[in-house]
Amino acid sequence: MTIRAFRPEDLGAVRSLLASLAEHLGERFAVDPYESESSVAHMIEQPDEYALFVCDDPTVVGFVSVVCYRTLFHRRGTALINELVVAESHRGRGIGAALVARAHEAARARGVDEIEVGVKPGNIDAVRFYRRCGFDQEYLLLGRRVDRPKR
Repeated sequence: MTIRAFRPEDLGAVRSLLASLAEHLGERFAVDPYESESSVAHMIEQPDEYALFVCDDPTVVGFVSVVCYRTLFHRRGTALINELVVAESHRGRGIGAALVARAHEAARARGVDEIEVGVKPGNIDAVRFYRRCGFDQEYLLLGRRVDRPKR
């Protein structure tokens, strides 16, 4: 098992992992190839803001993306684990924890004050996992889709 920086040629495998995650969470969306290529190109061009890592075993079986941003409250900024996915066939082998550790290292290298992650309500397995990785509940993160009117 190797954790390494994401490379553009990993995108197909990462799209498959994300599609599997979406299905597992009951989400119905497809990871658009053009949009994902555009997003990855943008992220790669902004290495101070984004960190992307994969796990090889020997093919890509895990992925984590981290975005670092400045806030007024956290003077040195915050890192957010935006996406973390491990192939179902490889779960329970420490890959997710290794990816979180690499995300933490990337956040520390960028000098941010904290690292955060959000999980879907009711995803008890994810909450347990992140607690084992040292995360505590600080607040409730709410979200709203921009392309949908409020209810």
